Amino acid sequence: MNRFHLVTLALLAGSASAYAGQVADGPNTEVGIAGSVRLGDRNIPPCEASVDCKHGRRPSGKIFADTLVSPSWGWGAAVFRTQPNSATLTAPTTALGATAQTKGAAVTAYMPWKIDAFTFKARLGVGYADTTVHYTDGTARSVSGLVPVVGAGVSYALSKEWSVRADWDYLPSKPNAAFRTQANTASVGLFYHF
Repeated sequence: MNRFHLVTLALLAGSASAYAGQVADGPNTEVGIAGSVRLGDRNIPPCEASVDCKHGRRPSGKIFADTLVSPSWGWGAAVFRTQPNSATLTAPTTALGATAQTKGAAVTAYMPWKIDAFTFKARLGVGYADTTVHYTDGTARSVSGLVPVVGAGVSYALSKEWSVRADWDYLPSKPNAAFRTQANTASVGLFYHF
């Protein structure tokens, strides 16, 4: 188990246990898992037909935990991996196909609005993202660092313990000068309250 996995487990464990019992009105901690798809990225040109771009099909999504600190705000943690994003990049002498994928962890603060069985959330925070670009000439480049995280979502309570949730998350990254990626992702998942 490497350092990334240890940090991931620590974030999730801390989020799931912190502030337990501070909000008396029902369950205040939720944990869940969601599958995601990557939305379009206006900063990345499409993969040209004449260039062989790699198209990875690795699973993508996030594991998350949120804790309600008071009726008006809470904080959460998540680990994520985006779908690969393919593009054609123009090098000084040739055009190369490339595929970028981002993974990492994030901590956010959120504001909930509850309307009947629906809960809407807006969130803002910081993440540690690692973006790897694989080029079709066999080379690769990886860059990691802190990135802002912005998101919004809505959940619907199926019961006191279970809810379904749909989220939008935004994580910018810049692996190199020619390849700036904005990981806009949409995810749907299931989570448990306790």
